[in-house]
Amino acid sequence: MVDPLNPLTKEHKALTSKRKKTDEDHELIALSEMRSYLYWDKKNGIYMPASNFEASLRDAAKLNKLGQHIRRGVIVTDDSPINYKGPKDPEKLVRDTAFQFAKTVVVQRARIMRYRPIFHEWSCVFVISFDESILDRNEILTIAQNAGKFAGLGTWRPRFGRFEIEVLEG
Repeated sequence: MVDPLNPLTKEHKALTSKRKKTDEDHELIALSEMRSYLYWDKKNGIYMPASNFEASLRDAAKLNKLGQHIRRGVIVTDDSPINYKGPKDPEKLVRDTAFQFAKTVVVQRARIMRYRPIFHEWSCVFVISFDESILDRNEILTIAQNAGKFAGLGTWRPRFGRFEIEVLEG
């Protein structure tokens, strides 16, 4: 929620700037925060950005001192719709308690609640393009598997957002 011109940021700021907050205000703040951390567009619906998967690959590659190789020779070509069972409408999803996650965090020495959407069972299909003169196919597979085991995707990783790799040919 960095972009001050984003409508979700404006909505969230209006809610959080109130001095005296009611229980309803706190609920609206939680929903607003979850909505702002959900990637959604008309084309993909709820999706995982390619840049998040690339970051996960980079973090995993650093385990074998190959982080710069990922930066130079690997591109995840497209954002990927998240496949899951549940509401596809973002507003309905953030209101469904099965997709809500709350955690206390420390911000400026004060403990506050943070809210994020969570998907317990999900899958995505990513296409990885790579320069074979920099990394070979087996190195990419190893890095992708390590990304799933040790790096993860999204907020509070690697604790959350871990995944398994399945190779689809084509």
